[in-house]
Amino acid sequence: MWLLVAIILLTIVIIAHTLRAPKAPGREAFALFCLCALWWIACVLLRHDSTDYQTKLLLCELAWFGIMGAPLFWCLSLITYANGRHLEKRWHMGVIFGISTLFTLAA
Repeated sequence: MWLLVAIILLTIVIIAHTLRAPKAPGREAFALFCLCALWWIACVLLRHDSTDYQTKLLLCELAWFGIMGAPLFWCLSLITYANGRHLEKRWHMGVIFGISTLFTLAA
C-alpha cells in the first residue's frame, strides 16, 4: 500500500508542475494522461491487495478507464507538443473521456 501512496504523491507533484508551466502546448492533456495512468495503477495495486473475487473483478473492470484514457491523452499531448501549438481543444478531451467511459461500461 505504501507504493500506491508514493505513486499518488509523485503524480500530484508532476501534475502541479505541469499545470504551472507557462502555456506549454499539451500540458492539459499530459495532466489528464497522468491522472488516467494513476487510476490504472491504483486499480491494479488495489486488485493485487484484495482477496475477494468480486472486488478483484470490479477493479479489473474499472481499470479500463485508465487503460483507454492514458494512451489517448498521451497521444493528444504528444501531437500538441510536437506541433508547438495549442491543438488540444476541450471537445478533444471530452471525446477521449467519453471513449474511456464507454470502454469502462462495456467491460
